[in-house]
Amino acid sequence: MITTSAGSGVLVRAGATKLPSVQIHALDAKCGTMAPMAMLRLLYAELGIRRLLHEGGPTLFGQFLEAEAVDELFLTLSPQIAGRKGDTIRPGLVQGMEFMPDRAPGFQLLSVKQRTEHLYLRYGCTGGPRRWRRARLSL
Repeated sequence: MITTSAGSGVLVRAGATKLPSVQIHALDAKCGTMAPMAMLRLLYAELGIRRLLHEGGPTLFGQFLEAEAVDELFLTLSPQIAGRKGDTIRPGLVQGMEFMPDRAPGFQLLSVKQRTEHLYLRYGCTGGPRRWRRARLSL
């Protein structure tokens, strides 16, 4: 688990370190948030991870997009309509981050697969090399 120092303390007190499959890695946090590049550096340097499937929530995913640390985007299109009432709070793909047109992440469609009524869309980043690729070389 990657967490803040405060989060690490909570996990230790809850007994997480007694589980043989759990490793806790604490990173510095500003306003309770860890920097995406710090997480990637830790994963690479300590665990040798070179590819990461990001399944974090919309806030964390927005932070990775903002840090230009996303190389590909996989979207599944499902024929189910959820809708929202005016007072319903349900996050979208990205939460807590606003991308203006000149800084909005761009993606190019790489492949489409279909299974029953679902479409599986794979996109690659556009606009040149991303920071993760550059940072990976200096780790």
